[in-house]
Amino acid sequence: MYPLTPNEVRLVLIDPKRGAFCVFSSSPVNACDIITVFEQVPPLFESLVLEMEARYQLLEAAGCSDIRQYNAGVEPKLRRPYIVVVIDEFGDLLMQNVEGFEEAIIRLAQKARASGIHLVLATQRPSADVIRGLLKTNIPGRIALSVSSQIDSKIILDMSGAENLTGNGDLICVCPAFRDGIRLQGAYITNEDIQKIIAAKS
Repeated sequence: MYPLTPNEVRLVLIDPKRGAFCVFSSSPVNACDIITVFEQVPPLFESLVLEMEARYQLLEAAGCSDIRQYNAGVEPKLRRPYIVVVIDEFGDLLMQNVEGFEEAIIRLAQKARASGIHLVLATQRPSADVIRGLLKTNIPGRIALSVSSQIDSKIILDMSGAENLTGNGDLICVCPAFRDGIRLQGAYITNEDIQKIIAAKS
């Protein structure tokens, strides 16, 4: 996202614990203020579902299979930005049991990628009541950091291994390109680094 402009990508940050994303509060690519109150989340996802459906109508009318193809074929003012929705501690929101919320998440996970809407869901509780079957099936890219048990690793990745990670950004990624998992090292980026990047883009 670093080289992209607000016309190319919009960021939606949901931070129920308050504080995880505060360093991003002045980012020029934010689509809205950082969301910290749960009551704001269901209407947001309803609007994202409507946006997804509207984009699919555009794609169909233009004869395009995805948003990248669509944007490449229209003049700049008609292009649609990518929307990246990041939820910190997704499990806390799911446990609120608000009617329609999980269904909206699953619907976006199932269909939204081609329309340019992407979800990043994070949780520190990799339990079966948080990472549920239908949702997990529709999230092909998954990352596990160090977990306490083989069971936790299997819930996230459908395979063991994350229980042996060493911490400090050591991770396993499972995605369509690496279905058997690949071990990687995550970068450590300080708040100062993030602030410099935001200042350079503002």
